[in-house]
Amino acid sequence: MQYLLNAGGLTPDLGFATVIRHLSGEARKLVLNLPTKEQTPNRAFDELRAEYGDIQSSLDLLADFYERSQKPGQTACSYAIALESILRTVEETQNGGYPFADRDGKLTRQFLRGLHDEEVYMRIAPMKPRLMSYRELQSELRHLARE
Repeated sequence: MQYLLNAGGLTPDLGFATVIRHLSGEARKLVLNLPTKEQTPNRAFDELRAEYGDIQSSLDLLADFYERSQKPGQTACSYAIALESILRTVEETQNGGYPFADRDGKLTRQFLRGLHDEEVYMRIAPMKPRLMSYRELQSELRHLARE
């Protein structure tokens, strides 16, 4: 989203309004509480990263990917998104921006290793998640979250 806002050439006021329009809940409140003079898209993204971003624990991003597990209170859907975000960063920095050949397998295996929500695990295990694409797995997670 930040890239699109920068590429679109929007004024800071319009860019900030666009960011707000795409947020909800606590994230929206967090950004709306910025002082008026700091209400710019870049400042909004900085604030969101500070509050919700993962702090890299090492200089080896691939190690961070394999060490990542679901955090207490984190939903399975949020964990899946965070895991994919880490792998995307690894691909951008260590693989020339290209996805790994076995990307879905890496994501699914690490997701299952790091998943601490036993109820979700018991619900998705019969679906044979290792045979699904990561997108299909995420779709199933969203479906389970709505139930």
